[in-house]
Amino acid sequence: MAFYSAVNIDGKRWKNLNRGTDKWFYDPRLDESLQLGDELYGNEPVPGKNYFDRGHLVRRLDPVWGNEDIAELANDDTFHWTNCSPQYKGFNQGQDLWQGLENYILYNTDEEDVKASVFNGPIFADDDEEHRGTKIPQAYWKLVVVADSNKLYSSAYIVSQKQYAKNIPFEELPIGNHNNFQVSVAKLEQLTGLRFSENVRNADVRIGNDEDLELQNFSDIDHPRRSTAARAAVSGYN
Repeated sequence: MAFYSAVNIDGKRWKNLNRGTDKWFYDPRLDESLQLGDELYGNEPVPGKNYFDRGHLVRRLDPVWGNEDIAELANDDTFHWTNCSPQYKGFNQGQDLWQGLENYILYNTDEEDVKASVFNGPIFADDDEEHRGTKIPQAYWKLVVVADSNKLYSSAYIVSQKQYAKNIPFEELPIGNHNNFQVSVAKLEQLTGLRFSENVRNADVRIGNDEDLELQNFSDIDHPRRSTAARAAVSGYN
């Protein structure tokens, strides 16, 4: 599965395309043997039950902007296996977890017509448990870089699916209030081994703050470019 992914969002030119029938494709740039496909997600031993969703790293709607043809191509392009990562359904679809954070980001870039670059990926760990021969990441990360009024802002997040990625197969467990964090870019670099550019590190809204910020709802997010009114507008995603 992908180590990381990246996408640009243009809120002013964004389009809302309906989701059709999901069909995933092998990426022609890589040998198929290097891509994880339906051998993980399909034909589970329990009939009619898949433990993990085919989770998008780049969110389907993020690159859907520009003219109609380009927007549709971008939509389809997100359905390559290289953009897929195993996410438990309660994590992938939960409005207070991964999908909720994605909606929060897209809602604000669309409403405010700003441009953003979003980086995503799994956090791999030595103690990740295997499911059908594949190690399942216990957490995912997201880094958002926004250009607004000629100023750059960056913010980093970690969202956990640890309760679902351990002791597989698992029960329906509540995610709890303290599995979502806003972290510094420096902390994210330590966890992933990635190195972001100096301008992204310098634009970090939590630069110099070593303490992780627990997120119980999206109004907790530390982002100085967002006004109080705009924070209130997204409270529906709590």
